[in-house]
Amino acid sequence: MPGQNGRIPCGYVLVDEKSHVFAFKLQSTAERNGEQFEFFFECARDNIFHTAFSSATHPLPPHPSAKKPQRIYAAKAAPEYMGNTAVRFETATARVCVEWQHTPVVTIYIGDSETPIHRDISDRSYVVDGPGTSHYFSYHPGALHVGLGDESSSLDLSGRMFIVGAGDAAAHDGRPVDPLYKHIPLVISLTPQGCVGVFSKAYSRAMWSIGCEMHAGWGSCSALHQAHGGLEEYIIIGRNLDEVVWSYAQVVGFPPLIPRYMLGHIAGDLHASTSDRPPAWVKVLEYIRRCRHAEIPISAFHLGHGYAAPENPYAHIETFAWNKNRFPDPRWFIRACHDSNVRLLAATTPFVLFKNRAHRHLAEAGAFFTAETSHGHPATFRRRDSLTGKWSEASLLDFTSAAATRFWLKCVKALGEMGIDGISNDHNDFTDVNANCLFRLDSDALEAPTTQRQDVELWGRALHTDLLNQASRRALVAARPNERPLILTHSVAPGTMRHATSSWSGDNLTSWQSMREGSALTLSAGFSLIHSYGHDVGGSCGAKPGRQLFVRWVQLAVYSPRFVINCNTTSPTGRHTGERGHYPWTYPELLPLLRDAIHRRYELIPYLYSLALESHLVAKPLQRWTGWGYESDPEVWKQPIKGGAAQYWLGDALLVCGIYEQHASSVRVYLPKKSLGAMYDYGFLNTNAPYQRLEAGRWHTIHAPWKMSIAVLARIGSVVPVGRACATTCVGELDPEFPAAAKDDWRGVEIFPVPLTLQLQGEPAWFNAKDWWLEDDGISPQSKAAGSMVRVVVHYRIMTAQPHCIQVGVTLEMDGSWAPLWVEHGIEVILPPEDVRAVVNLPDWHGWKEPRLLRRDEKQRSRWRVQVRIFRGGMFPEPATPGDTDEPLTPAQENV
Repeated sequence: MPGQNGRIPCGYVLVDEKSHVFAFKLQSTAERNGEQFEFFFECARDNIFHTAFSSATHPLPPHPSAKKPQRIYAAKAAPEYMGNTAVRFETATARVCVEWQHTPVVTIYIGDSETPIHRDISDRSYVVDGPGTSHYFSYHPGALHVGLGDESSSLDLSGRMFIVGAGDAAAHDGRPVDPLYKHIPLVISLTPQGCVGVFSKAYSRAMWSIGCEMHAGWGSCSALHQAHGGLEEYIIIGRNLDEVVWSYAQVVGFPPLIPRYMLGHIAGDLHASTSDRPPAWVKVLEYIRRCRHAEIPISAFHLGHGYAAPENPYAHIETFAWNKNRFPDPRWFIRACHDSNVRLLAATTPFVLFKNRAHRHLAEAGAFFTAETSHGHPATFRRRDSLTGKWSEASLLDFTSAAATRFWLKCVKALGEMGIDGISNDHNDFTDVNANCLFRLDSDALEAPTTQRQDVELWGRALHTDLLNQASRRALVAARPNERPLILTHSVAPGTMRHATSSWSGDNLTSWQSMREGSALTLSAGFSLIHSYGHDVGGSCGAKPGRQLFVRWVQLAVYSPRFVINCNTTSPTGRHTGERGHYPWTYPELLPLLRDAIHRRYELIPYLYSLALESHLVAKPLQRWTGWGYESDPEVWKQPIKGGAAQYWLGDALLVCGIYEQHASSVRVYLPKKSLGAMYDYGFLNTNAPYQRLEAGRWHTIHAPWKMSIAVLARIGSVVPVGRACATTCVGELDPEFPAAAKDDWRGVEIFPVPLTLQLQGEPAWFNAKDWWLEDDGISPQSKAAGSMVRVVVHYRIMTAQPHCIQVGVTLEMDGSWAPLWVEHGIEVILPPEDVRAVVNLPDWHGWKEPRLLRRDEKQRSRWRVQVRIFRGGMFPEPATPGDTDEPLTPAQENV
């Protein structure tokens, strides 16, 4: 971290002069102790630049969080060397100048801009701070700074300082807490002229200063202070957010495919899964039956740690050990849940109690962290049980140890073979590992170490978060090779989301503020490639939510990437578990309202799942900042939109704004507008009464009573695919493990044409829209999923001569043998409420069956049956995801 003993290496000279046109190394003048620092610069892509600053005493991260992307760029001209102190070159995207007259200074321009998007601070670019190093670079006043995972409850990080190091912030209520659960050393600076991201590959602790430091010589600046070792970074530039986030994914890996079922309602009830009388299996099955009786769809149940507590009710949880009082026959219980089409998630912990029957064997095998002073014996960690409040002593698995990895692989694989569908990796931030602990470093998951050092500070605690999730994925793939693994992780490091499929904000407190700030955390996580992310609806700590808060939270979660009601209500202090949870039926008079909201969640799964596939392919988050794609709108660069999270995009069709105050029945929403050079912006339609058209580029007050809905606005010209209001499978064959699974054999599509009244006024004279979504079978592993992906394209338009008709055509594009189950039945085109125009075929669909009016539903929406045309052609390629392979376990890995 920055201190008073910083020094600035200088006097750099070029090493191996011009050895590569777009990669070179500099070396500083030797200091008194003979130490020399090296600075390395490389153009990895047209807009991605790789830098490294290190020495023998300050080595680079031994196991970086990202693999170097393949070098691909389009140079406009050969580099121009200016004597021996600078070089300039141009790529298809950027102009770059690197100077080293005193210290290395990198300056980057986007296109023909005369203002640099990135510039290091002259004479202080790279600094040595004791055992660590620092990088100082220009700060953009007025820019929006985002990233760092879910580090802050405020979307805009400008003018603040942050610790990069995951923690366990239980019972947080959304106020600024530093750090939270994620270790993501990425900051993106957004301006109307372009964006730049700076990313460090280290797992070790760091500090980000974003415009907090000022000096008379250079003014305000930003800085990354690495606590230990050298710095290895990527500077990523782009004209907009899309380019920077997509390029960041090229470095750290794209999000994996998620199982489709996880977009449904995931329930959790700590009081059921930890019950001894009646036993937990009875309480969990009773919960599932009650959902069915209340017509509440449910896709999965979160067992938490309850299954792994020993028979003594006052003891701590034990790693992977089933409590036979609560679950006397685990396989029978799992099958009973599967018979109801409910999947199961089991929580894990890397802590192993001293009294655990596996502890002695694991200690002898070298599976635990050791301390420098422990003479090879496991380090001791004190653990407090959230259920009993009691403390016990434990050891912590060291995932750089081959023995720990083998143990984890075997145990998780056993859960998968028993029928557990997903793993929830808890307590995996490794914050408790102190500086005198040592890594064993004999796991085959590590690259060949380039250093003999075993200390925590250099390798970084967050390395274990990645290795634990990687082992979990490998184990589940080995147990169920024909399915996508579901791995939920509490903590996240940059490489984690290549292996894990989902994360959440942790143990959030029940409050209006917690719900509001949760939206900011989701947006921040999205910038950081944590896309399948969410919060426990109603909070997981604190008092039971009141009626309005619970309803508003459910309404908001319907339009979020993850929908989980995890009933774990605690005492008002948020520290001790209480006796009652919150459930969809907690307030009986509100059950119909909550049922309708959850049904809407299931209807939206085709839309949400298409967004998840888009996340996997092109790294777009499901939930997006209001200015995403609208960077040319000046209003998004003003408060409250610029740094606000009260409203957001869900995909690019729906703009959502929650209600975050009790008794509020309306909300102010800004509707962003495309640039003047783009196509005509038709504005938005209110999806709730009074269903009016709203002009883009303006603020509007939206009526949203708490017993109706939050504000949800649909972009005119978009489409929203919808499905059945229940849990379904896209696989046609009967699965004997899930015999009651309903088939996904019906599809509707909500379209949003310009209103007839507006068109009759001649604005616009005609209307033309085309939009699409993606589908696959929702469960096949990544190695088999490429050929099962299809794209559905909906083209609809209104001609001036026929304003009372909407011409529609739906095409299914496929490149493999898989087709959705609903295709043979056609598709229902759903018009906005009270739109009575007729739906007809597009002119070039001559000879196809004409659309047929089926009915008008309870919202007065006309529903038309339309035939689907099938086209066999090319589809989206799979992304190049570094390190994202599902390899089978070797015999050595399967055996402890």
